[in-house]
Amino acid sequence: MINHLTSVETVTRSLEEATSALAVEQERLTQMQAKSESIQSVLEGIENRRIALIRQQAAEQNSAYQSLLMMNGEHTEFNRLLGLEIISSWPGRAGKRTTTLTTGRPDNPANGCTGKSRRDWRFQNSKERTKNAHDWVTLRMTRVN
Repeated sequence: MINHLTSVETVTRSLEEATSALAVEQERLTQMQAKSESIQSVLEGIENRRIALIRQQAAEQNSAYQSLLMMNGEHTEFNRLLGLEIISSWPGRAGKRTTTLTTGRPDNPANGCTGKSRRDWRFQNSKERTKNAHDWVTLRMTRVN
């Protein structure tokens, strides 16, 4: 007897039970740590995949942006060949129309031109613009091919 309430056998049995319970808990802890490591590994893989997708999307967006810049430049060149100006893109000029009358234009009232000569001038001018635009498109198509 260890003391007047317990015997050596009881204490030994309790110690064996506690030791076996400790071994079981240690095994569960080891299993949980292994599971935690596998989850961490999966999360790391997912994070790497997410980063790769973000980089891919950024590259695609950059490519689309560069393409838009190129198309905008081509559009500007096309409009320049047609003799058009995009007034709304000028700072402080949005929505305002400019009228520039030179002395060489037949629609200048100071020249005293008739309606027919004005129409003839506009027709000739539009033919030249169309030809320039056609030449530009043909040039661009031959560069692409």
